[in-house]
This record gives sequence, structure tokens and C-alpha cells, in this order.
Amino acid sequence: MKRRNPRITGPADSAVVVVVALVAPIALVALTLAMSACAGDRRAASPDAPLETQEIGAGPTDALGAEGDVREEGRARGPAGAIPADFPSDLPLPTSSSVAGFGVLSESRRYLDLESTLDPAALDDWLRQRWSAWRREGARSWTRPGDGQQVRVEIDAAPPGSRLRIDYPARVLPAR
Repeated sequence: MKRRNPRITGPADSAVVVVVALVAPIALVALTLAMSACAGDRRAASPDAPLETQEIGAGPTDALGAEGDVREEGRARGPAGAIPADFPSDLPLPTSSSVAGFGVLSESRRYLDLESTLDPAALDDWLRQRWSAWRREGARSWTRPGDGQQVRVEIDAAPPGSRLRIDYPARVLPAR
């Protein structure tokens, strides 16, 4: 004699058991596949795994060049940076320099600091040639003939070039 499950009472209940018996393994397989797909390739997550490289062709901008670009016209040559308005206009400054600073020394004296690519000896030669309207008096002083105004100059080595400090009278000399 066959033993029957006491919970199953009729043919409808038997159908439910058959459906559950067939669907449960399929659902389990589908869930396992979905979880393994979400986990991805474990080798790619490993820090020791070699990275894949993919060669790509030339990009759309590789053929561009500067041939057709509009070029800026040259501007007046002079040092880079802002020169104080009261700096003497008859003292040319090296084009190979940039303004490092300027300020007030006293009520009657101002200064301008320049950094130049010229070494100290070359910068001193440059000053001798370009400041011909001024008379050199000693190693650090220049005097303008006529009114006797004095400018003091200090040149220090500042590799790869030099640093030039010009100490000049405030608002006495012609402004630039």
C-alpha cells in the first residue's frame, strides 16, 4: 500500500507539488548564473593580474597643426612686468630681464629689482653701453650730467643669471 502525504488532499495539490518541484531547480540555476555574472572576472580585480592593452587608431585631432593659426605681432621690447611710473625714462632696461619687485626705500628714494638671464659681468657691460647718457662714478653709482641726480646699482649673482637693484630718486627724474 502506498503512503500518501497527509498534507496533499487532492489532485490540485499534487499539481502544485509538481510545479514547485520543476520550477525550484530552474530558479536555483538561474539565481546561481545571475550571481556569477554579477561577480565578474575575479582575475581582473586582482592587483597582480596583468592589465589588457588595446591599441587604437589615430584620433581626429592628430592631423591638426599650427600652420593656419593667427600669430601675434611682436610688441615693444622691454623687460617683462610692470615698471613703476616714476622710473627714469632715460635709463633703458635689459630686455633679458623681468621685474622682480619695486618699492619705497625712503621719502626721496625708490627701487626697482630685476632678474636677468645675463651673468653679472655681462649685465654690467650692458649697463655701460646703454647708459651712455649717465656718468659712472665708482662701482655702484651713476650720475646724470646737468642736474646731478644719482642712481645706485647693485648687481648680484642669481644663477642662472643675475639680480639687479636700481635705487633711484623719487619723482625727480623724468617719468617713463
